Amino acid sequence: MAPGITTPGHGRTPLTAFVVAMRLQVRRLRPCPLLVPLWIGCAAMVGLISPAAHAQASPASPVRLVVPFPPGGRTDCAIRLLAQRLGETLGQPMLVDNRPGGNLFIGVEAVAKAPADGHTLLLTLDVAMTVNPPLFARVPYDPEKDVAPVSLISTQTVWFVANPRRPATTIAEPLAYARANPRKISYGSGAIVGQLTGELFSILTGAETTYVPFRGSAPALQALLARDS
Repeated sequence: MAPGITTPGHGRTPLTAFVVAMRLQVRRLRPCPLLVPLWIGCAAMVGLISPAAHAQASPASPVRLVVPFPPGGRTDCAIRLLAQRLGETLGQPMLVDNRPGGNLFIGVEAVAKAPADGHTLLLTLDVAMTVNPPLFARVPYDPEKDVAPVSLISTQTVWFVANPRRPATTIAEPLAYARANPRKISYGSGAIVGQLTGELFSILTGAETTYVPFRGSAPALQALLARDS
């Protein structure tokens, strides 16, 4: 059975509850931008890429870098920039393995089930470890037991963008349209964090929009430019 969002009593899903908590945090942090951390982990040694660990136990074969997004997205681009230097440090080729879909479940599960020998790394958004477990009824990995954190490598800013052919030059224009036409404006993203951001936007503005899930940011951008989302 595919993972799904659980629904407790009182008519409020964990998604709504999480967004409410997120809203309180944003109120405290304003005017800071919403940042999404990029996290790298592995199925084994926590100190795999530290100098001491490199001297003691360098990889004996190519290292697989699992990315839970399709090629061409921001996370994929980030890991490809990192892969060459990481390969030079470890003395082995770095093989990027794209495993998109399933709200990051597919990629994370592939790493969680890989041999714990330090030859499989995961580069993902932190939501795979911090948001998915409490949000979904079934998660095919345990973030505390199945993977080991290695390093935070970057943060990314969440942007609100629209097709340039739309007659809107400020956020106020599509916002006014969305309020007057509930669910007529759709938005898409490649991870649950995009949906949560959209739900937060709806809570703060009162605008009802429709979420369209994608396997990554690259397909979402393609749909946006094609006016599909």
